[in-house]
Amino acid sequence: EAIDLGSCEIGPEGIKSLSDALRWATMLRTINLSNNIFGDAGATKLGERIKYLHHFETIDLSGCEIGPEGIESLSDVLRRAQMLRTINLSNNIFGDAGAIKLAESIKYLHHLEAIDLSDCKIGLEGIESLSDALKFAEML
Repeated sequence: EAIDLGSCEIGPEGIKSLSDALRWATMLRTINLSNNIFGDAGATKLGERIKYLHHFETIDLSGCEIGPEGIESLSDVLRRAQMLRTINLSNNIFGDAGAIKLAESIKYLHHLEAIDLSDCKIGLEGIESLSDALKFAEML
């Protein structure tokens, strides 16, 4: 039900291999890949695979060097994760562009209870988009 590979120095190639395996872990509820170094390339690959996981409730990708491109790939997947309750994307580098894209997905996550976006270089424009989107999160 859970995968915890935080702080394992997993890069883009490692995420590619892991992502291929995750596709078949359909009952996975918790994904912790925090403090790895896979960046946008790894986030994009991860997004392509976790779209098959419909039951995951928690995702922690904090400190993974994810920029706007990686967040865009993940946002499309997160939008479909109807059971998602907790998102930790803190300590990444996606800024306003990523926050705006993420906000488009957050409004579909009605069960969201917690989201951590600290230290992601988000400015006023990103904060306004997120604030508007969070109004739809009924559990926050």
